[in-house]
Amino acid sequence: MRQLLIIAGILLVLAVNFVLYCCIRVGAKEDRLLEDHRKEQIDAGRSE
Repeated sequence: MRQLLIIAGILLVLAVNFVLYCCIRVGAKEDRLLEDHRKEQIDAGRSE
């Protein structure tokens, strides 16, 4: 029974870490996309 609780705890920690990793990865991608969009807007404003 104790081994089962230890394994369940480890799996829970791994699942939470995986979700956080995915969220950070998606957030970084969104940040890059927004930065590129801002640069395009600035460049478009200068060319007018």
